[in-house]
Amino acid sequence: MSRSETTPPSSARDLIVAILADVAMVDSSTISDTTKLVDDLGFDSLDLLEVVERIEKVLRVRFSDRDMTRASVFESVQALAGFVEAA
Repeated sequence: MSRSETTPPSSARDLIVAILADVAMVDSSTISDTTKLVDDLGFDSLDLLEVVERIEKVLRVRFSDRDMTRASVFESVQALAGFVEAA
């Protein structure tokens, strides 16, 4: 059982890590702030779209079309969490 299944996430970052772990089908403990979504988790555009849809639903954050095309938003866990927390 992963951490995200045993303890409720307490921050936007924790929720994002739980979503990423679920989509990547990995244990959330293997994901850190420096984990790269494409290079380390192997995400493609469809995976990123699924992540965005879940984040929008769970955290009630909206990604604009412009945000979706900015590679820097999806570079790492830290970049994505920073974007969501600033929104």
